[in-house]
Amino acid sequence: MAESTPTLARTKHAGIYKKGDRYQVRYRHHGKQVAKSFRTLSEARRFKRNIDAGDTQATSSRTFRSYAEEWIDTYTGRTSKGVSEGTRESYRDALERFAIPYFGTAKLDRIEPPAVKAYIAHLASLGHAPASVRREYAPVRALLATAYDDGLIRSNPAAGVRVVVKDTRPRVPKWLTPEQTKKLLAQIPAEHADLVYLLAATGLRISEALALRWEDLTVIDGRPHLTVTRSKTSAGERTIPLSPDTSRRLIKRQASHGGEDLIFPSRAGTVIESRNFRRYVFNPAAERAGVPWATPHKLRHGMASLMAAQGLSAAQIAAHLGHADGGVLALRTYIHADLAPVDFVDSALTD
Repeated sequence: MAESTPTLARTKHAGIYKKGDRYQVRYRHHGKQVAKSFRTLSEARRFKRNIDAGDTQATSSRTFRSYAEEWIDTYTGRTSKGVSEGTRESYRDALERFAIPYFGTAKLDRIEPPAVKAYIAHLASLGHAPASVRREYAPVRALLATAYDDGLIRSNPAAGVRVVVKDTRPRVPKWLTPEQTKKLLAQIPAEHADLVYLLAATGLRISEALALRWEDLTVIDGRPHLTVTRSKTSAGERTIPLSPDTSRRLIKRQASHGGEDLIFPSRAGTVIESRNFRRYVFNPAAERAGVPWATPHKLRHGMASLMAAQGLSAAQIAAHLGHADGGVLALRTYIHADLAPVDFVDSALTD
């Protein structure tokens, strides 16, 4: 049976109607009756007041492209914590690759909720995972909220729009096995081999590894350690032991690159941009190794899986990886209890 179309119901406010869970304002523009939909009654009333005052033009003539290019440099976040530079760069990347090409020169005031939903559907149609769609949609939602707060648009078309995307991709492993990791390492170009080995042998996040400096390499009780001081969370700031082969690789690298501050600098001596590293180095190597689904983060999961297989506790894995949950994620993801014989129950339940 087909779903019934929501009926249009009058409200106590002239010219404002209720249709389903949204409010609709009907008015005449250039001699034609038009309607505009709003998420809340207050937004509808605000728009109706402007209409009654004779204002039927767009609040702003700014295009999405021009506003986005300015917004990303000045956005300060919507909470007291502000916005980190890492988040800003992530937003910039999503806007430049997806949102700006999609919305282009569309006027901000002409972007309605259906257009926002269509953009979400567009991201999903590219084959992106639900988590990726949410991440790529986030800057658009924040941008439109800012435009509304600044009075550039009469209502926020992203308000109340949810990201509901079904993951239709074939399931891929959550981590690389040791054999898969060996094949991947064999395909990594020599100049980046130490970096990828470090990722696999420590479980560091790619951002943490790229930010490492030689001063972070320390010796504790005769064993080399790395002190991670540049992490996305406070729990990520930690000191971890290195395996013998990882230590040898870094010591050898230090002998030939000791004059540089960064352990893994770009050719220009700056921090390598992780997105470019994945695009031009890691992903091609993963294709050649027969694991095209591999990511630097799956190496982190692979290290956690190895630690669990060696009998390390969830708390130890969490401390090594810099998890803030004390081991909840490790216990749920990597540690699987084996079933044990229950012969003892007989003596407890029988004479």
